[in-house]
Amino acid sequence: QTTSPGGRIGDAPSSAGLSHTLRERLGLKVGRLRTGTPPRIVKDSVDLSLATLNPPDSSPTPFSFMNTHTRCRPEEQLPCYLTYTTPGVERVVRESLHLNCHIQQDAKGPRYCPSIESRVLRFPGRRHQGLSMTMPPDVQLRLIREIPPLHKAEIHMP
Repeated sequence: QTTSPGGRIGDAPSSAGLSHTLRERLGLKVGRLRTGTPPRIVKDSVDLSLATLNPPDSSPTPFSFMNTHTRCRPEEQLPCYLTYTTPGVERVVRESLHLNCHIQQDAKGPRYCPSIESRVLRFPGRRHQGLSMTMPPDVQLRLIREIPPLHKAEIHMP
């Protein structure tokens, strides 16, 4: 099992030493939650012709009620593309569950956005899965390549 510190690309890891400091210096009890993220996929390795275009809003709505408009003009927005998981994704997840310590340990995970592993176990046969995961990098690559637009996808950083 491989772990790596988290944070935004280009920034220093946000969590380096935090647990140690909270536990050793402040005497706080520290626990672990299951956390997973979708793999970061190299944009140019995605075959967008196999995805469904979801164009940006012609009149974007601000996230906050305190704003009357957004700073982003409609023509500056990027489109989104829609795709779904496949039976192949479910197969790769099921074949690889033994490699996932979070599933084996029954670690507590977020209820609002469960990992692909949890979703496959709880909701088999569904295609609206999302790709947050805690699988090893080689499994992540096999898994994403089961999705048609990602059949040649490369992962930027597992």
